[in-house]
Amino acid sequence: MTRNSGWLTLSVLAVLATSVAENADAQITLETLTFQNGANGYDGAFDRRIDMRLIDENEGTFADASEDGASVDTDVDPFFIDGDPVDSSRSDYLIRFDDILGDMGIPSGAIILDATLNLRTTSESVNANSRTGESYNVYRLAVPFDSTSTMDGTFGDGNDMFTDNVDGVEPEQGEADWILSTFDHPVDEGGLEPDMTYGASVTRAVQSWVDGATNYGLAVMSDHRDNDDGWSVHSTGSSTVSSRPELSVTYTISPLMRVNEFQQGLNGYTGTTDVLLNLVTDTASTDERDDDTVVGGLDASTESEVFLDGSNATPEEPNVGNSYDTPYLIKFDDVESLGDNGRRVYKAELLVTTGFSSGVSDSGGPFTVHQLLTPFDTTSVYGDYSGDVNDMLAANEIAPEAARFESIDEGEYVAVDVTSVVDNWFSGDPNYGFYIGANGTSNGWQIFTSGAIDSDLAPMLRIYTVPEPASVMLGAFGLLALAVYRRRPNAC
Repeated sequence: MTRNSGWLTLSVLAVLATSVAENADAQITLETLTFQNGANGYDGAFDRRIDMRLIDENEGTFADASEDGASVDTDVDPFFIDGDPVDSSRSDYLIRFDDILGDMGIPSGAIILDATLNLRTTSESVNANSRTGESYNVYRLAVPFDSTSTMDGTFGDGNDMFTDNVDGVEPEQGEADWILSTFDHPVDEGGLEPDMTYGASVTRAVQSWVDGATNYGLAVMSDHRDNDDGWSVHSTGSSTVSSRPELSVTYTISPLMRVNEFQQGLNGYTGTTDVLLNLVTDTASTDERDDDTVVGGLDASTESEVFLDGSNATPEEPNVGNSYDTPYLIKFDDVESLGDNGRRVYKAELLVTTGFSSGVSDSGGPFTVHQLLTPFDTTSVYGDYSGDVNDMLAANEIAPEAARFESIDEGEYVAVDVTSVVDNWFSGDPNYGFYIGANGTSNGWQIFTSGAIDSDLAPMLRIYTVPEPASVMLGAFGLLALAVYRRRPNAC
């Protein structure tokens, strides 16, 4: 009976091991929680707008006009986020979702697959200018706020005057750190429209809170240098529960899931290489290109921000035009090593921050992302390759389009899915990096590089991995062997 029972155990575990291996993804159970004041018994969200109002134009003095979101019924009155770091009409929005961890919230050890802050534009009946054509960035706050917080005090110098790049939430002063995402309108829409809800990813912040960082909340504000189009959003004071700010979180507690982030300077990582090709440094007064000054290649880490661009020359007049094809190449070393331990890609994202210093950093694009099929280094120049994106595709120097950046606003933090490229590296393709280039546009796009003045603004590659089926099978058979060993007949 002991021998038969042992073989029965062997057979059952063998079937189980095969089943687990064939259904590795099935082991990744996803759960979604939402947090919104007044919904499902939750009441832990606190929001506040910090701003100032000019009270004496001659003296240039201001009075605090900050207010808690709970005190404003946004079904009746507007609640504007506005301005930019050098605009005295600036209004920053702060929000914190307390009590989201443990108990009935996000469990300890969870891996966050997606966390989204949802804000809803107020109605035109509340304010005719509720909508905005601008975009607003979301940051993780690094300092606390409460009902006494002000733009010129808690988040400023307290001199009763608006001070450029000082008053309000300023990452440079350590009041916020990570840029997380951007509230921006969809490609086919002209703005953040009335009575519509828009989401911005705060995945990285929520993951940090799960991992033990203090939850100081989030800041929503503009990084534009010319933003004069405010956005009125519903606050926690809205009398309509479904219009209030909402945090939606999708997570897994499966130990099979892992997340890795690669960014120059993050946790000591120094493996980013990036170059800009065909950079025009001096354009003469004419459209003729013969008298322009062009640098074949630039080590992008030596600059905080650079402009990618596309050519406005035509086949008929290839030597005429003041805009050149200027692609950007970037490589994150050692990411493929994640696949050396029997793991595969579940999801991979490339995240890029649009420049802050220029009032024309935006672009309609598109700028397409491709897997590089030929190597580069910091000495590479445009002449090392066949030409623009189409020429390089024809020469098999880059793979077909994997993703695209388009409809990019000033200061916007943008992300694209590059799972297919990273999966190719895991499968054995050499990691030569990414090619990002203009594809049918001559409207330049300014981005932060690996040399960004604030390393949190540098490009990032985020990769989620799970075990290969074979690895899961190996683990299952290990358990099988242990079980059989324990059931060996006693020689006595």
